[in-house]
Amino acid sequence: MVKSVTSLTRNGLRDWLVQNITAAFMAIYIISLVIYVMLNPVVDYYAWHALFSSIFMRISTLLFLFFLILHTRIGLWTIATDYLKPTAIRMLFLAVTSLVLVGSFLWAISILWGL
Repeated sequence: MVKSVTSLTRNGLRDWLVQNITAAFMAIYIISLVIYVMLNPVVDYYAWHALFSSIFMRISTLLFLFFLILHTRIGLWTIATDYLKPTAIRMLFLAVTSLVLVGSFLWAISILWGL
């Protein structure tokens, strides 16, 4: 059996499961935000500030962003292994996208927590 060292979990079934779990959490998060917007007729800066001031919302948003990165990483790995056949190009693509994802996550943390 050949094992891929670039896959997130090194197992296709686990990658599929991680992607589905992250998709379910992200769907719940987005639906809850849509419900919040529908229930509050005036959503201005102060309403968003009040919403994101709670520790629950900050942690939920942080989890959402983390799951979004996991979901994206698995999807990009799948695309790269299917369509980028030269190993050097595939590794470069995966390295650059991983750096962009990690950088975006760190930037989002600094925004979310006001660092």
